[in-house]
Amino acid sequence: MSALTIANIDPETEAGLRRLAERNGRTLEAEIADLLAKAAASVAPPVEDPKAKGLGSEIVAMFAKHGGFDLPERQRWPVPEPIDFDTPDYDR
Repeated sequence: MSALTIANIDPETEAGLRRLAERNGRTLEAEIADLLAKAAASVAPPVEDPKAKGLGSEIVAMFAKHGGFDLPERQRWPVPEPIDFDTPDYDR
């Protein structure tokens, strides 16, 4: 849990919060934490835009009017075998 400091609270507000905490049998900190949790829970989470696209989709859409093209396959060189340092052939 993180700590939160709230400065410049009106004395009447603080007194009201203390009375509310006492009535609910909680500490002032617990009462404020509960109030903040309830307030945060009442706010709806942001809804992602279903029309939003990722960067790749945007690039494809931008060049789709040009008909697209296929890239030629690259010639790959054979991958050399890794050196086995445990063989007697390795004398370095």
